[in-house]
Amino acid sequence: PFYMELTEVGSTHFITSKDSDSAREWNILPPLISILPVSKVSSDGRVLAEAVMVSSENNTLPAIVTGKYGSGKILVMPISGMWRWQLMMEGAGKGGAFYKNFVLGAINWLTSDVDTSPLTVTTDYRTYLSGQEITFEARLYDNVYSPVSGAEITLVIDSDPASKIILQETKPSVYSGTLRSLEGGEHSFKAIAFLDGRRFAESTGAFTVQNFSLELLDTTVNKELMRTIAARTGGLSVTPSGIDSILTQIKPEIMSERYENKHHFYLNPLLPLLIVLLLSVEWSIRKYRGMI
Repeated sequence: PFYMELTEVGSTHFITSKDSDSAREWNILPPLISILPVSKVSSDGRVLAEAVMVSSENNTLPAIVTGKYGSGKILVMPISGMWRWQLMMEGAGKGGAFYKNFVLGAINWLTSDVDTSPLTVTTDYRTYLSGQEITFEARLYDNVYSPVSGAEITLVIDSDPASKIILQETKPSVYSGTLRSLEGGEHSFKAIAFLDGRRFAESTGAFTVQNFSLELLDTTVNKELMRTIAARTGGLSVTPSGIDSILTQIKPEIMSERYENKHHFYLNPLLPLLIVLLLSVEWSIRKYRGMI
């Protein structure tokens, strides 16, 4: 039997690392009992987790390996019994969320489109209103699509050096920044990532800003529409200055309503109690006179 342990690369890879507590989650997984020995990993491969044998802590084997093949990505896991990560964790009262998140994370990584550039930059929306805050999020990968930390990413709007922001690393390999007060219209941006002082990758994108102001909103009433609705429904449409004329059109009427309710004696729920009470009185009188 063996248990899983994240490597330094695996502690930042988004297949095996969701937050700062990921290493602890991997350490408490149920042990597995079957693994095919992988003695050597190619130079393009990255070992995310190792199998540590219970019998000897110095005996480890690659258990989760990512790599590159052609223009695509591969994930190698020469282990079996992964069902234990869900069923046994649920049996221990810890839930099966870990297994589900791991599988979904692996699928998302394998199908993610990062072939064009190691740097991807996205905005939280495609269209903004003028004055609305714009948030940029960048992710940086190496040549085998492993996340890269410690880079400096500069983003320039519309090739204007005055509209330049530096994206800060908010969590491992994820860089964010915000910008406000752009004029309406179509805008483009170009992001460049520098790693160890050299140009590492770049990416481009676009978004739209729409002019917006409360003063531009037409808050007046659509008079023609109101007249049409009134004509078709038998109502009355007037301008604010003609509100008093509505009172002359209203003819107050007095309306009275009468309600009648019939209560049948034989439907009274107290009737059975009354019958029982009369029978009890009759029985008491008979017993008192010696008739029973």
